[in-house]
Amino acid sequence: MILNNPDAYFSIEETSGSTKRYFLDIFDDVRPTILRSRVRQYLIYHDKNNWQDHTDKPFPEILLICPTNTLKNHLFYYIQKKLERGPDFNFYLTTRELVKTKGLNKETLQKVNPKTAP
Repeated sequence: MILNNPDAYFSIEETSGSTKRYFLDIFDDVRPTILRSRVRQYLIYHDKNNWQDHTDKPFPEILLICPTNTLKNHLFYYIQKKLERGPDFNFYLTTRELVKTKGLNKETLQKVNPKTAP
């Protein structure tokens, strides 16, 4: 299991009939090392196939709500670099302020794509 469970795990059934699953973590004002450590925990959890060995469902997407835009940007570039190795799941980032003012939705979430070589 993931060290320190996520703040939430939920699923949403889409109109197409498919179901999307999510892990959600909401961070208080923490040091960047705490954020990076949390991302590493998810990567290790995925790499050890814990989820895959105990369920027939796809690995959940990871939603991380950061306390500030500065920390969100820091985490974005950190995850982008980590995704170069190609895990088959997604990270999405947003800030507390955006969620507070506009809600948790596609418009407020920023998907982290792997960094591509120039």
